[in-house]
Amino acid sequence: MVSTVPTGRFDAFSRGEPVPGILVAWSPVGSTSEAWRPLGGGLTVGRSSRAEWTFDDDRMSSLHASIRPSAGAFIVEDLGSTNGTFLDGERLAGPTLAAAGSVVRAGRAVLVIEPDLEILSADDEPPVEMAGRFHTPALVHALGVASRTGKHLLLAGESGTGKELCAQRLAADLGRNGPLVAHNCARFASADEAETTLFGVGRGVFSGVDARKGLLEEADDGVLFLDELHALPLRVQRSLLRFVEDGMHARIGASGARRLSVRLVLATNHPLDAPELAPDLVARLFRIEVPALSRRRADIPDILLAALGKSAQDAGIDGRALALALGPDHFEALCLADLSGRNVRALEAIAAEMVARAARAPDPPERIVRRVFGDHLAGSVVRERGDAEKSGSLYEANRARIVEAYRSTGQNLSETERVLRAAGLPVNRRWLTIYLRRWGSRS
Repeated sequence: MVSTVPTGRFDAFSRGEPVPGILVAWSPVGSTSEAWRPLGGGLTVGRSSRAEWTFDDDRMSSLHASIRPSAGAFIVEDLGSTNGTFLDGERLAGPTLAAAGSVVRAGRAVLVIEPDLEILSADDEPPVEMAGRFHTPALVHALGVASRTGKHLLLAGESGTGKELCAQRLAADLGRNGPLVAHNCARFASADEAETTLFGVGRGVFSGVDARKGLLEEADDGVLFLDELHALPLRVQRSLLRFVEDGMHARIGASGARRLSVRLVLATNHPLDAPELAPDLVARLFRIEVPALSRRRADIPDILLAALGKSAQDAGIDGRALALALGPDHFEALCLADLSGRNVRALEAIAAEMVARAARAPDPPERIVRRVFGDHLAGSVVRERGDAEKSGSLYEANRARIVEAYRSTGQNLSETERVLRAAGLPVNRRWLTIYLRRWGSRS
């Protein structure tokens, strides 16, 4: 018998309708006082008061561009501007469909389409080392909630998203009296080494080996952070599960057990249903997702500038000239770049190299920036404006190759991306989706 749930039965569980909006990833200082705007039924941007969102930007036309929601997506249109409107690095020739997270360039402003402003509503103040004015406060809020659950915690996210910084924030939120002990599980050479390092060794268990504490005992009354949990052998993950369940600890080979007051913070960059993770352990942890930069593009300029400031401070130089040499082309390219697998580390590498070059030779900051960005972002879809207009879109120019690869891989986007990259075509899955839909090859 099939039961029928009355209409509205679960309305109390709904988050409500999303509130799409536009975020200002970067614009010249003083060009606008607002960091974001709700999109509503649509929004025009431009230099004059006739625009619904006015920017003091002499590269914008009076009415420059419009952005409006459309059936779960968005339509971006240039309104006859002199300098053009660019969507995901391509100059618009007419109204164009855009996805959530797309990057719009109007004048000197770099804008990002945000699918739901409600998730950015947290006003938690991030620590200085966790940059990003849009998504980072929401992440800090989620960490604060997690710290109060009383459960052991699991940070999940791509490599380089800042899981260790999140662990440090959790340790601060937990307010424990003991230390934060951190270890990378990939450093264990074997399951036996992992087990003895975590749990310690009892007296007389191994010939010539004295009794010693493990990481769990070292972290008593504090926090134990274990990164790359997927690298911990399953046998040891299940041993850790017993501690998660009751907090009782015994050294390897010892007969007695005692309760420890340790909060575990575990981290992985693997899918949580991956075979390298013990499902019964994962099920007992409170999970916090640390989003990749591809899902928080508007935070990228802030994160780069923070990394640049830290690198300059560490090197003992003034980094302000380098920061001033960065402009809309650089930040647009960063927001569009494929940073998967590196994320914040990629931005830190760019910042560190700029500072290193500035410390080594008295080159003009503009030259340093141009050289470093050329080295790191050579495969970006953003090119010099003149070159882009002459050569056409990377995707349009290779349309036949892309469609053929998509069909030959059984319409698998990830595999299509891999095949094309192996053939020397630096495509990205997100833009593959947009162009394949535009061409009618994907529904």
